[in-house]
Amino acid sequence: MLMVFGVTSIPKLPLPLKFFLIYYLIYLNFLIFSYLELPLKNHLTAIAE
Repeated sequence: MLMVFGVTSIPKLPLPLKFFLIYYLIYLNFLIFSYLELPLKNHLTAIAE
């Protein structure tokens, strides 16, 4: 989420572009998290067993 605050602090960017970048970063984080979550869950259940 630090990157999101970095984007909003850039004054030269037009507002719609800022919102697009923030949305894109959140979407990217969501993709990465959902991609990593599955192997992580399998890994943790393997450790638990």
